[in-house]
Amino acid sequence: MELESFSEEGRIVLSKEEFCEKVKNNDFKDNENYIIQEEISVHKKHKDIFNGNSIILKSIEIKNVLFKENVSFQELNIELPFKFINCIFSKIFSLNQIINQNTISTEAHYFFYFESCKIKLFSLLNKSKISKPIYFENSFLEQLSIIDSEIVSDSGLFEYQIGLFIKKTEVKNQIDLIKSGFGVIQIYDNSIINCNSFKINNVNILDLEFTNSSFKGDIEVINSEITKTLYLYDNTFQERPMILNTTINQFNCIQNEFKKGLTFHFRERNYDTFDMILLSSKFLEPFYFEGKILIKKLLFSFSSKNEGIIKFSNIKVNSLSLNGVNNDLLLILKNTILQNIEFKDFVNKNSLMFQNCQTIYKESSLKIIDSDLGDTKFNDFSFKSFKEIQIENSFINEIKTSNVEWFEDEQLTTNSEDAFKTQRNKREIYKQLKQALESNGNKIDSLLFKSREKKTYQEELKLSNKAKYDDRFILWVGSINNHGQSWLKALWILLIVNFLFYAILILPFSKEFTFSFAENWNDLESSFHQVFNTKSWKLYFQLLNPTRKLSTLYGFTDKNSITTGVVILDIFQRLVLGIFYFQIIQAFRKFVGK
Repeated sequence: MELESFSEEGRIVLSKEEFCEKVKNNDFKDNENYIIQEEISVHKKHKDIFNGNSIILKSIEIKNVLFKENVSFQELNIELPFKFINCIFSKIFSLNQIINQNTISTEAHYFFYFESCKIKLFSLLNKSKISKPIYFENSFLEQLSIIDSEIVSDSGLFEYQIGLFIKKTEVKNQIDLIKSGFGVIQIYDNSIINCNSFKINNVNILDLEFTNSSFKGDIEVINSEITKTLYLYDNTFQERPMILNTTINQFNCIQNEFKKGLTFHFRERNYDTFDMILLSSKFLEPFYFEGKILIKKLLFSFSSKNEGIIKFSNIKVNSLSLNGVNNDLLLILKNTILQNIEFKDFVNKNSLMFQNCQTIYKESSLKIIDSDLGDTKFNDFSFKSFKEIQIENSFINEIKTSNVEWFEDEQLTTNSEDAFKTQRNKREIYKQLKQALESNGNKIDSLLFKSREKKTYQEELKLSNKAKYDDRFILWVGSINNHGQSWLKALWILLIVNFLFYAILILPFSKEFTFSFAENWNDLESSFHQVFNTKSWKLYFQLLNPTRKLSTLYGFTDKNSITTGVVILDIFQRLVLGIFYFQIIQAFRKFVGK
């Protein structure tokens, strides 16, 4: 559609006076085409023509008129709504210092309505205040300009039904919405915005909605306030929209295609309510979301239509939710503080990246429920900073980690009230984390979860009625060194156990001991000296030698009557000693091999 594509032939020529007369009588015929070659300028002195004081009209309907020169309304309180049908404005259509209060017609839902019209330039300027919507339907504009004006209700409140509506309309060159207020701005129903420049600057809006339309030029929303929602649904953006230093309480992005991405950049601010919903959108170049702001709720609902890269940086999020199937989208959260994260019914077949993320909140949680995280990467991520970690019926064995601070066992929770199922679920989680770390070559961290896996299996066997006692005993012995993690624990237990054997094997057979109650302090002192003197300690450390001879211990010989009992205890002590030595060696070799 082009503005030049019109014909003057066959049109009825109207003078300015004839045009005004037809307006008064509402006398434009459907089967007649008109042309006005004079400028139409309506001032205060003409107000009776267009108001209800001198004529009885519900609205003014102007049809099939070609305006060759400018059409302007200045310094007027226009009470009647206007509807232009199939009109052509070759130059400027201007509303200057217009107010629209105490409207007579209660039936018309608009103030100015342009249907099937062509307009070179539409402007609303200089503190105009309109209390009903302005519509463009099935029309063509070269330029649209609203500056220092308002389209709000009579009370000055922003209402959803009042604002600027562009339907099935093409705008070719430029849109400027500057220093103005709107209840709503809607561009919808197959509108085509071919503008090289589309600027919304220093504007207050209740809702900004782009629906089922095509945008081929630059879009900038700067220093503005969107009180409720920025809503983008089923649109195509050829260039990168820029949302800069703008207050938004909710952003819904559903089934859009961004050829060159999308940028949000905010100045530092806390948002009491900022919800974001991203569904089924394609970003052929990255979507950048930056700014030190607090987002209350951030929802990603993935589908097969999600494509591209989305990157969030330097933000705080109270609630991050992810669901659906991620096939072709790379989502990156960097330098982000998160309070609650929930993966629910989520399958990741592409990649997610959490870089330098943590929480600073006392009440915080990370939940993975009925999900498969696939190739999710955690880099400089603090699991430990979350108060609660909940993982239920999920696959996490393919995640990749780097420089991660892991959670404690006590932080891992479950919804199950069955203690046995709880331990089994925890064992499965630790097994998957162990596998994930081993496959990434992270031997050191995998040992932590290997140990926890065995500990939870030990607890699981305690709660099971079908557990074999030999398995339980093996796991109990393995706990001596924290299942291969602590040689020092095994050493201390060995020294304590060895003292017990020392007391059993050595002291009862000592010729210098008489077993009776102490009668005085000297008896206690003598006994203490006998147990802890150099000779006794020598015998204590001889017990730590599995290759010792019984004859070295207080002169034991094969001819003694007590030899058989001593030999049995001695053999048992050597077996115990071997177990402990193996535990110590195993713990020392935890970083070697598998």
